[in-house]
Amino acid sequence: MTGTVLQGSVSVNQTVEIASLKVEKKVKSMQMFHKPVETAYKGDRVGICVTQMDAKSLERGLLAEPKSVPTIDGAIAAVEKIRFFK
Repeated sequence: MTGTVLQGSVSVNQTVEIASLKVEKKVKSMQMFHKPVETAYKGDRVGICVTQMDAKSLERGLLAEPKSVPTIDGAIAAVEKIRFFK
């Protein structure tokens, strides 16, 4: 998985949660610009390899500290149609 650290930091051997899949995995290794790193901080672009993760099971998602991102399966919304403004 590749992406930008939005807040906090992530380290090798840290447990992270993939919120959309509701699974917890351990960070196996990381690299920035093809160089291995142990820790990534806010703003860093990083590639993260997690243990026993099939790349095809996730196209886009969010990695976070375990139990820090609440997820919902459905919601009820009231929608009101408005006329097109010209």
